[in-house]
This record gives sequence, structure tokens and C-alpha cells, in this order.
Amino acid sequence: MSTLYLTRGLPASGKTTWARALVASRRPGRIVRVNRDDLRRSMVDPDYAAPVDAVERVISAAERLLVQGMLQDGVDVVVDATNLRATVARGWLALAEECGAHWHVEDVVADLEECVRRDAARPERERVGEERLRDLHARFVDPATGRMPPLAPPRRPLPEAEPCQHGPVAHENEWYFCLKHHQVEPWDGCRAADRLGPYPDKETAAHALEIAEQRNKAADEYDES
Repeated sequence: MSTLYLTRGLPASGKTTWARALVASRRPGRIVRVNRDDLRRSMVDPDYAAPVDAVERVISAAERLLVQGMLQDGVDVVVDATNLRATVARGWLALAEECGAHWHVEDVVADLEECVRRDAARPERERVGEERLRDLHARFVDPATGRMPPLAPPRRPLPEAEPCQHGPVAHENEWYFCLKHHQVEPWDGCRAADRLGPYPDKETAAHALEIAEQRNKAADEYDES
């Protein structure tokens, strides 16, 4: 069974260092790291900075598709991002459970002043800025403990185990949105790596991109590694 590793922490706290060390410690091909900033640079432009809604929507869909596809294929995934907003973090945990995967939350804690220092040492276009860092710290870090509040598990419990079924009959109520053809399709459509889902009906699947955007929009605009 695959595992989703979710980092939480301020920008420049060391999340990417932790994520890369974990990936390096495992056999190649058994675990991958997914980082939204890397997707922005590779999918759009190395100098892309100010968020554009249409671009962020596509990146959100690609990010979710990568994570979902890897988990379903039995590959562990590290979602390397701040994930400070509980709704965003729980959304990733819910996806892991939908894929039948385990999950682990890694809180990467660092002193605020150290984060400010590290951020200032970055190339200018990669900096979050001291004001933004202090704002995030004030909003998401418990001043009494210096840590993020405990993350509650997803609200929806895992369903009871049922006998395994295979083939079209087992998937007759599953609908997907194909990112390659930009259309809704049933289970026996394009490969899993090219689509989002499953969804319970055609109408929900038709809004797959909007659903993916809503799940990640709250915090992903600020996710800087």
C-alpha cells in the first residue's frame, strides 16, 4: 500500500530539505516528490511569479493528477508545500484515503528569525518576504508551542471494506474527467494518468477542474518551498 507524506511548515523552514532526504533514502521509483513551485516553473515559465487564476487552475489539476496517479499505482508521494491551512491539508489526506493509501504528516518546525534569514538569502524571485513570513507565523503557528496546531484527520471516515470487484460492473457508477481530451468519460476510458476522478456522476465530473482548484486554492498561492 502506498503512502502520502504531507509536509507542513513556514516557507524556508526546511520542508524541501526533509522531502528530498526522504526521497534519496528510498529505492528509485518507489517514492516521488511533488512540489507546486517546480510545476509552475516547468509548466509555465521560470520567471512566473504573480498567480494567474487560469494558470493556477491547470497547475492544481496537474498536481492532484500526479499525486492521485502515483498513489493508485502503489508509489509513495511527498507533497512538498507549506500546507498550513487545515482545509488544504485535510484535502490531501482525504485524497490519500480515496486512493486506499496511508498518510503521514511531517511538521517541519524552524525558528521564525531563521526562516527570515534563509528566505532573504534566496534569489530575489524565489523570496516570500519578511512581512509575509511574519504574517504566516502569526496566523498558523501556536505562540505557546512554536508549532502548528494538530491536524485533525479527514472528516469523512473510510468506508467499510467490501469484496473486491473488477471490470466495468464494479465501476459502473464512476465518472472521470479526461485532461487530454477535456471531456467526461466512464471508467473504461483513457488511462488513469490522464484523468481526474472517480466522481459519482457525469455532472460532478464535468466540474473536476473547479473541484481541484477549490481544494487547493486557499493555500497554494503561498506555497513556497
